[in-house]
Amino acid sequence: MFCLDFLTTFAFHYIIKRVNETHTRIDTESALFHYTSASASGLLSALILYPFDLVRIATVPTNQTTFAYSTIPFSTVYLGLYFSNRDATSVESRFQWALTSSLLGVCVELPFDKAKWGMFRNARAGSALLTTGLRVPLAMALLLVYDEFGIGLKRRREEKIEWRFEDVQKWRD
Repeated sequence: MFCLDFLTTFAFHYIIKRVNETHTRIDTESALFHYTSASASGLLSALILYPFDLVRIATVPTNQTTFAYSTIPFSTVYLGLYFSNRDATSVESRFQWALTSSLLGVCVELPFDKAKWGMFRNARAGSALLTTGLRVPLAMALLLVYDEFGIGLKRRREEKIEWRFEDVQKWRD
């Protein structure tokens, strides 16, 4: 996955979770929900980015599809495993599950990632493995930031923080 894949996957995951929290009675804390929403967000991300995916268009051989199939298993493991297991109140738990889910996510993604194999078609598999391994810290950091963002938004909703124009005006002065 590339950076725009992460962004769209996070956006769809957040939207799916919010819609379910507000409009359905599905348990949004169940493992089934986490894996299903993660898989759906990966699929939606791949569908939205398909026509604009210049990296895959440039690297995948012309006789193969440039659809980002790899985004779906990556997102399923990456987001599903993380949100099913991490303790939102423990930084250590979040860090450990971010590392685990990022590492396993890139491992699951690699066999399906035609762009990565296309970039290194003349090299040995070691180049693709190295590139994949180097993405683990990025995936981990982005996941922790996304989770912190989500926790912060949820806390604001629960506390019903309301912004008033007067408050902003006082801060500006």
